[in-house]
Amino acid sequence: MRETDVLKLQTIHPFDFITLQVLERWNCGRDETGMWSCWRDGEDEAGTLWIDFSAIPLAEGTSERKALMIAALQTGNFGLLAGHGKDGSERIWRYTDESEEEGEAITLFRWHLYTIFPLALVIVHYSLVFSTSEVEDRLTKQIYGQMDDQISRTAIRFDSDAIQRHGYVRDNGNYTGRLPSD
Repeated sequence: MRETDVLKLQTIHPFDFITLQVLERWNCGRDETGMWSCWRDGEDEAGTLWIDFSAIPLAEGTSERKALMIAALQTGNFGLLAGHGKDGSERIWRYTDESEEEGEAITLFRWHLYTIFPLALVIVHYSLVFSTSEVEDRLTKQIYGQMDDQISRTAIRFDSDAIQRHGYVRDNGNYTGRLPSD
């Protein structure tokens, strides 16, 4: 991959209610587990981006503080309660994990983007995965930097129909969990 290609972006719409720009060279789509992914065949150094979401119903009139307490309990990110990651009504929690896949060490750069709507809290989950041996490469750092910037610019609109279509069922006011994809 040439470095100039890193700068080219395409707009995608995961789950129909999220708008995000990603690398133009990536193929993007929903997989059999229901998650969205973006990848480049034959180019491991391009990384793989995984996208998923959670929707938590809120009672009418739920305060921002209470919504954040619910989010903290759901995700274990208690920094939310101290205002960490605050950006208007959206918050981003960033962290890195190390793991192994098929005997290869991998690094997962993770983001959780929290958006509070009047009747729901939507959390969009991102994981950008690289071989650990490539994490310090200049190109990997450029891709990470670009995706960090683009993820912080994610546009999310609350669409209960899209949430139901893409794996969550609303039952008596509650989103009850992901359904198997078709």
